[in-house]
Amino acid sequence: MTEERVDKLGGFEFWKKTLHSAKYVVAPMVDHSELAWRMLSRRYGAELCYTPMYHAGIFTKDPVYRKEALQSCPEDRPLIVQVLSLCHAKLKVPITCKIRVFHTIEKTVEYAKMLERAGCQLLTVHGRNIEQKGRLTGIAKWEFIKAVKQVLCCYYYY
Repeated sequence: MTEERVDKLGGFEFWKKTLHSAKYVVAPMVDHSELAWRMLSRRYGAELCYTPMYHAGIFTKDPVYRKEALQSCPEDRPLIVQVLSLCHAKLKVPITCKIRVFHTIEKTVEYAKMLERAGCQLLTVHGRNIEQKGRLTGIAKWEFIKAVKQVLCCYYYY
């Protein structure tokens, strides 16, 4: 049995054709990305939403968890489903990733390059580190995002 290579869109082409050039995106939020929240967000202009993060181990073994986790409807499109580790070569759907920055630009850039090598076709970089939550939000590190954008091979200037 031979494995066939699945060609998928990447970068700007993926954003334009699959995500319909979405400008208003509701990023994933802990305990706030269920269907009702996504539909409310879309009512107020969101063009793209994320699901909650799913636990891949439970997702593969528990049909009830899968059914609840994948609640959606035709109006809930385009939608990015977040699951823990999938293989780019085995899936027919595009692979997207979201990261927070690390404490150094170098570590952030290296991590982004690793994701690209692993098959990430669209990368979202949150400009804050893991400790910058709630009252400790702070200012986004735009220079980290710029550094990632400059080293990845598939990016688009507009």
